[in-house]
Amino acid sequence: MLNQFINNSDGLDPIQQSEIDRLNNLSDEALQQLMIDVLPILEHNRTVYNANIEKYSNGKELFNVIMNNWKSETSQYRKVAMVGLGKLGKDCAEVMAEKHTVRGYDIYPRTSDKVKVCDIEECVNASEWIFIAVPTPHEEGYDGSIPSSHMTPKDFGHDAVKDALQKVNQYAKTTKKVVLISTVLPGTTRRKFITLLDPKHQFCYNPYLIAMGSVKWDMVNPEMIMIGTEDGNPNALAGELRDLYNTVMQNNPRYEIGTWDECEAMKIFYNTFISAKVGLVNMVQDFAMR
Repeated sequence: MLNQFINNSDGLDPIQQSEIDRLNNLSDEALQQLMIDVLPILEHNRTVYNANIEKYSNGKELFNVIMNNWKSETSQYRKVAMVGLGKLGKDCAEVMAEKHTVRGYDIYPRTSDKVKVCDIEECVNASEWIFIAVPTPHEEGYDGSIPSSHMTPKDFGHDAVKDALQKVNQYAKTTKKVVLISTVLPGTTRRKFITLLDPKHQFCYNPYLIAMGSVKWDMVNPEMIMIGTEDGNPNALAGELRDLYNTVMQNNPRYEIGTWDECEAMKIFYNTFISAKVGLVNMVQDFAMR
């Protein structure tokens, strides 16, 4: 709507034309932000307009239609950060960037045509939602390539997650909604992560069910979306994250909302079940070939 107006402006004085030219040269991100920023002004103007217009004027109805349409267009935009632009994070960030303003940060040099790659300070401060997609590596020898049942149990590595949380604390000037999508063992968030995050921030555990060869398709066509919060409340923060995902989904996934611990367990047990099925099928194939 805004671009159509900008590109069809005729008969304007030089000052008006200069402003139109400025708007016409704004990036899509800047235009989205402009629409969000002027919404309170429009709300005020509507209040004044409604207070002074005749009760049954068609103009009042038209103004309400315009305001509702404007709200509808701006309500979907979110300011999102993706901390970790590796094989998972970059593709997920680019999917979100089709609907939202997305910034990305990684400790290694990364590039993207859809995501603004910037330093961690800008990434954190300019965003409302901060997704953490850093590695949580297994110990050497625990990758499943050899039997490990006789070996001492080992946890995933958490150094990168802890560093990301500390950077949120360091640079965030306002309250942030932090979402961890990396895989961890049950109980990890409650025991090791949440104590590292400033209490003013909100935290979700939201592991993805994604294969590395089809990240973008899997993200918008998931079997289910798991969202874990401190108390498992399906509304509040979990509801806001569900609304964000609904703007990018291509299918109609079910949402499994529980506590941090429940979602950590669901992710691990899901992966274990898939691995068991693959192992069983491989055994059957080996037998058949023999």
